[in-house]
Amino acid sequence: MSRNAFLLVVFLLSAVLGIAFLKFQLSRNTFLQNQTSKVVENVEVSPTPSPLPITEATPSVAPVDPIMQHLAQLSPQQKVAQLLALPLKFSGSSSNSTDSANISLPPEFLNQMNPGFIIFYGERLNAADVSQYVNTLTRQHVGITPWFGADHEGGLVQRLSGLGFTKLPTWQIFCKEKSTNKNAQLGTSANELAQVGINFVFGPDIDTGESNPFLKTRVCASDPAVVEKNAEGWVSAFSGAHIMSVLKHYPGIGGGQKDLHQEFEVVPVDPADTQVFIDLATKFPQTGIMIAHAGVRGLNENVPCSLSADCVGKLRQLLPNTLLFSDALEMQSVLFASAVTNGNLPRLAEQAFLAGDDVLVFDSSVTSVQVQNVVDTLAKRYTDEPAFAQRVDGSVRRILLQKTQHTSSNGGGNL
Repeated sequence: MSRNAFLLVVFLLSAVLGIAFLKFQLSRNTFLQNQTSKVVENVEVSPTPSPLPITEATPSVAPVDPIMQHLAQLSPQQKVAQLLALPLKFSGSSSNSTDSANISLPPEFLNQMNPGFIIFYGERLNAADVSQYVNTLTRQHVGITPWFGADHEGGLVQRLSGLGFTKLPTWQIFCKEKSTNKNAQLGTSANELAQVGINFVFGPDIDTGESNPFLKTRVCASDPAVVEKNAEGWVSAFSGAHIMSVLKHYPGIGGGQKDLHQEFEVVPVDPADTQVFIDLATKFPQTGIMIAHAGVRGLNENVPCSLSADCVGKLRQLLPNTLLFSDALEMQSVLFASAVTNGNLPRLAEQAFLAGDDVLVFDSSVTSVQVQNVVDTLAKRYTDEPAFAQRVDGSVRRILLQKTQHTSSNGGGNL
């Protein structure tokens, strides 16, 4: 075979092998594609999960505070009026004692003003007269019902001592009495007052001292422990009749020598005497405390405690929910140390309130014009000053809280 023929044969064989290899590759690719399709067809594909429904969280609703709800409905004037304890003085016993001519502030003015508290003044008031006035006012009343009260210490300081009321002995005699059932007389008196609509009493006097020439038999004893034990019986008896006892006269004026109705005095105060107030108010949360117009030796002493944030502030820190009452704002002891000139009673009321007194007490000498001026002045400041408004709201809240608790414990009803 010639060389050319051999090369031709090699070329032909190479071509045949190349074509065969290409066919093999094509066949192989086709087979693999078919197999892949079959595998895919046999695979179970899980369906894409549906998104879970989005449930909107229900916002938690804070429980409604009925006190704050009621507070929000009051105007500035109505809030300020809740801070006032206004006088109702009977000029004498008569079946017509609720007529305007027989009392210092007429019923129509008190109805219009709607104060937080009304205080009975007069001597030997009888149960029928007191009940008649309370019923008359509450029947005609619109808004928050005022609380009615009076001085009630026994002895010479007991205005509700006429027909229908039990006459109590002096506080000093009561404390010396050794009888185990002496508190029963307090219970009788408390129930009599509750029946005619009394809600609070200014008493007992828990000042501690030996011989105070003004307080005299109003002082129980010189031992704070004896004072506290007897006061517990008093407060318990009146609390049982749903009547608030307002303890007199913080921080303790038993060591004084002067009549604070007539002149100012700086008194020494023993911490043990002051502790009696704190102990009783802690044990009986619905007890109130009256703040004295005396200066306290060593504590901003030229300013009456009732006008001193240093004096009242300490008590407020210890007893955040206790109602604090000023003593009567027309007393000479408080006029001496304040900017009350030209009849500027509103300025004095502001000072007492800013010191920390919740309830501003006025005696029977106050006039309707003066009361209106106090309300207008404090209401304007409420509107103009948010910080002042916040303090008013705090005091009114404490007042409404006490009234609500009293109402609940006394069988329900509205404020």
